[in-house]
Amino acid sequence: MMLIINKPIAPIYKLPSASSERVDEALYGNRCKATRQEGGFYYITTSYGYEGYLKMEDATEYKDDESKDFYQIHSNFADVLLEPNVRSQVLFNVPKGAMMPLAKKEAPEGYMAVCLADGTGAYIREKHLKKMTKIEMSESVFRGRVVEAALSYKGTPYRWGGKTPLGIDCSGLTFMAYHLNGVDIWRDSYFKEGYLMRKISSKEAKRGDLVHFPGHVAMLLDGGYIIHSSYDNCGVAVERLIDNKKLADSILYFTTLGL
Repeated sequence: MMLIINKPIAPIYKLPSASSERVDEALYGNRCKATRQEGGFYYITTSYGYEGYLKMEDATEYKDDESKDFYQIHSNFADVLLEPNVRSQVLFNVPKGAMMPLAKKEAPEGYMAVCLADGTGAYIREKHLKKMTKIEMSESVFRGRVVEAALSYKGTPYRWGGKTPLGIDCSGLTFMAYHLNGVDIWRDSYFKEGYLMRKISSKEAKRGDLVHFPGHVAMLLDGGYIIHSSYDNCGVAVERLIDNKKLADSILYFTTLGL
């Protein structure tokens, strides 16, 4: 069964229990596949291959419609409005990375009509949305945009399993930086084959590449700096790798997108 997430942020759990470990978050409009039900939970596989348990109330059955254009939220948060005007009722608020298919109706300048998970219509300010398209840019431009996306989370609190500006963990940060630029990498701190990434040496590493440590992952910036979300820093911060002896002494390998 195909599902579409109907909550702004839907926790994905390790076990079919809300008291279980939160391993990931599914964002509004994300699609996933349910393979079974256990109690009030679906066991799902996300579009990027991550698995876990999702509350049944957090998703709606989805029938794929390839004719719809999906747009993605690129502001930290965006209000979903009942009507296309500034005084409209706010239905709910969605985080960066949430997805919205366009509705087939006109909207006034500055707004876009979107189709909600339950099939009803709503409106979002146009400046919050960006059409989801395949990569059509040079490697240097792509690396710059990935780094820019990661830096947009600077100061975000640390949250285990988190993936939004409300809270994000180390692999959530690196995943979202790529995801917001049209590429899905593995959403965990360890390297996994089959997700467009390949191992490289430190001499080959450039900005936008990932730096792996035991149980941790960061993104390389220029000048030997990294950006990462860590429990020690209480969130997303930039620091020189050499200044963090704990990390500098324990690098496993670098990885890069197969460009």
